[in-house]
Order: sequence, then C-alpha cells, then structure tokens
Amino acid sequence: MKYEYIDLQHLLELADNDLVFVREILGDALVIIPESLDSMKKAAELEARNDIIFHAHKIKGTFRFIGCNIPADIAEYMEHNRDLPIDKVRLLVEEINGYWPMIANECRKVLAEK
Repeated sequence: MKYEYIDLQHLLELADNDLVFVREILGDALVIIPESLDSMKKAAELEARNDIIFHAHKIKGTFRFIGCNIPADIAEYMEHNRDLPIDKVRLLVEEINGYWPMIANECRKVLAEK
C-alpha cells in the first residue's frame, strides 16, 4: 500500500524487509516524535537554542528513517541554522507539528495491517 507521508518502501529496504522491525520502528516513532515535538515547542518558548537543536536533530533522524522527508528537512534546517529568529523557529516547530497527525495516522494504519 502507498502512503502519502511515510515511505514504507524506504523503511522496508532499510529494515531488510523485516516486518517485525518495521512495526517496532513505527511504534517507536509514535512515542519518540510527539515527545520530541513537545520538548522542542517548550524549548522554543523558553528560547533554549541548544535544546531546540537537540530535539530538531533527534526528530530529523526519526522522520528520515520512516521516509518523511518534508518534516525531516524542516528539522534539519533548524538544526543547521541555530541563529534563526525565535519567531521563525516557533513557526517551523508549528509547521512540523502540523504534519504529525497525518504521519501518526499512517503509522497506525501500517501497524493495524496484518
């Protein structure tokens, strides 16, 4: 099945077609990404740049692993542009947050497949 936000084929290739591993990765993503997004949002509110960069780096890798390149690219941009105005950082965090419900839904659909 083809998905709009996650690249299941990419993930299957990385996992050597190990469906158990794919399911573990998607399950982990459902935990890691919202926690990191929440922490990144709080860091942006506090203008804690090192924390913003840490969480941007963390979610970038997780998004890339499951083939979600747009939010990964935004996180990477934040990671490499540490002097962005804080208002821009907050907008980028919200942009990534905007993708999350659709990505999470697709992860859950894959996990529900037999």
